[in-house]
Amino acid sequence: MFSCAVTRNMIGRWHNLYRHHIEVDSTGFLEGLQSSNQLKYLCLRGISRITELPASIGGLSNLRILDLHSCHNLERLTASITSLQMLTHLDVSECYLLEGMPRGISFLTELQVLKGFVIGGSTGNYNCRVAELARLDKLKKLSVYIGSKVTVIEDELIELENIKGLRVLKITWAVSLSKKERVHQTYDSTSLLTSLSLPLNLEKLDLRCFPGEKIPDWLSPSKLLRLKRLYFTGGMLNTFGEKKHVRGVEH
Repeated sequence: MFSCAVTRNMIGRWHNLYRHHIEVDSTGFLEGLQSSNQLKYLCLRGISRITELPASIGGLSNLRILDLHSCHNLERLTASITSLQMLTHLDVSECYLLEGMPRGISFLTELQVLKGFVIGGSTGNYNCRVAELARLDKLKKLSVYIGSKVTVIEDELIELENIKGLRVLKITWAVSLSKKERVHQTYDSTSLLTSLSLPLNLEKLDLRCFPGEKIPDWLSPSKLLRLKRLYFTGGMLNTFGEKKHVRGVEH
């Protein structure tokens, strides 16, 4: 049996707890989960060759935690996950083939931690947009991934400021592999640096592979009065500006 406190702590952390990967010959075992309607914690972390979850996952009405971290072959989440109304934690981080998340995430009203939300992707009817997340009143921790070739609705990331309960946010930009790629980086990816707004109550912000060279306006202290921790990992930032702009913040 898993302690609820233990499982919450495990998935609530940003670092990896498991460094091994498991390769399966078949994903047929996932179909058998439909009869496990009392299941509360499902961890498929690091299992390769899972390209898509079966629709039967949506029948796990008591599921609280779904951990798909580092399922590197995962390309698509079934729309039925929006039926998991007891879900509090969803982790699809480091699933780099994932094309997006299905619309209807806002139905997961108990969601507190969402890791690996994909920004952009297809503009069709499948993909969930940031505006949906603003309806998740209990969402406290969010990590998002912005690809190098994204299709972003105008002002989409301004919607981040409407996630009122958000306290911890991590944003990862896709890494350009060469100098030539950085020069020819798509307009959408770089324009996100100016069309972004953060929640006022944010306490921790982690920026990975930040593509800008200077601190953007949305990091102004006057806009983030409760920010306590600011992290930059990798990226092209070469100045923090005036020291007064980071006073009182751990960085």
